[in-house]
Amino acid sequence: MTTTINLEKYAQVISTDLMDALKASASEKGVSLDMEIALRLMTILSEPGLSKDNSLLNQIINKDFTHEEAVAECKRKRDEALRLYEIEKLRLYLRFENNLPRDVKESFMVIDVKAMTKIIKAEIEDEDQANQED
Repeated sequence: MTTTINLEKYAQVISTDLMDALKASASEKGVSLDMEIALRLMTILSEPGLSKDNSLLNQIINKDFTHEEAVAECKRKRDEALRLYEIEKLRLYLRFENNLPRDVKESFMVIDVKAMTKIIKAEIEDEDQANQED
């Protein structure tokens, strides 16, 4: 039995923080992530004075990733996606818990529910106060 591993695009060469910044920039400009990265690379290539010895372009070009490193990075991204999913699921549950049937139960595998509940309830209260002021 052979398992196929689909690697997330760019995950092997771009950190999560930089990826989030690129996605936000692409969203603001109304272009795809691929286009945002291509535009930035074209800018660096067409204006060599903008790039320095430690530029991201040089890091990407000179870095050789093993298959194991790529798979590990994708696993870290999947784990982070699961954590964020559970946080958003808890946020929705807390927002609508008074309107849900009593027998509705949610399960969480990754997050600390008690700690996140305190944080999310505070955020919801702040949002409700801000909405009442408007």
